[in-house]
Amino acid sequence: MNKRIERINQIIRDLNHLESCAADTLIGTDFIRGVSGLDACTAQNVISCLHKLSRQEHRNINENKDNYLLKYDTSRTYFNEFYYVSKRKLCNVLRNPSLFASQIISFIIYGLFTGLIFNKLDRTVETGVYNRFGENVSGYYRVSSFYFAKLIIDLPLVHIIPSIIYTIITFFLTDLRQSIENFFLFFITNLMAKIFGSSMCYFIAASTSTFGIALVMVICCYVIMMLFSGLLINIESILSFLRWIQWISVFRYASNVLAINEFRNLTLCLPYDTDQCSMKGEEILTRRHISYTTTWDIWKNIFALLLISGTFFIFTYIQLLRIKKFK
Repeated sequence: MNKRIERINQIIRDLNHLESCAADTLIGTDFIRGVSGLDACTAQNVISCLHKLSRQEHRNINENKDNYLLKYDTSRTYFNEFYYVSKRKLCNVLRNPSLFASQIISFIIYGLFTGLIFNKLDRTVETGVYNRFGENVSGYYRVSSFYFAKLIIDLPLVHIIPSIIYTIITFFLTDLRQSIENFFLFFITNLMAKIFGSSMCYFIAASTSTFGIALVMVICCYVIMMLFSGLLINIESILSFLRWIQWISVFRYASNVLAINEFRNLTLCLPYDTDQCSMKGEEILTRRHISYTTTWDIWKNIFALLLISGTFFIFTYIQLLRIKKFK
């Protein structure tokens, strides 16, 4: 052993300057490439090749590998999976701030547009009533982990924040009844209507893979619900065997809440700056066949919005489970 060590040291001395290289010194830095980089790479390849050869299986084993079934435990906890999928969804939103900013800007523009059109609504019998009703008008993860993570992440970023911005702009520009209760109901109604829109679009998107068909289905649903909302056509004038559609019209429930929120306890005056304020807002609600006497008359409409949205979310989840997985 001593002769071998002596022989190695002799070779190092013969090659000159290798004594300093043999010391614990760094060749190169983080910014300057060392001269021994290629040698280190070659040494790595040699060691890796020797490592593979030393553990190489017999030829007969390799030929019969198709006959073996290797079992591997891929089970994972649901909450751990849900955490990472939610984290990925949030990272995707943060990495694409332009998409989030575009949604905020679009709601600001839409809120300003609505607020300027219905700016400072007057409280007269003719235009005041008309304008107020017009303004109301692969198996990487479980499907449940992806779906619920998307819903939770989208709730504050896609629904709540844009709804708050739109409500603040529209509520004060249109000069609706200024109170905390009225503002809260106006915000809740806008939020629930937006959530319903997302739930219905999710369901249609999960039901068809063709964009054109999905677009037609969305338009048809919105048109039918708008017709049976009571804003464009009086429900009483519709054929009796079609009136049941009003109970699945989200526009009807949303407009009822906004109408009760604005017209209840509101006094309307005659036009042309007269002091005769004899009409009550409750009379308008009665003519529209809208119940307003109790608090439940408001919250039953909000509950209906929540129920319809939840139903679409459940159907979307079922559709996602039914989608065939391609390998």
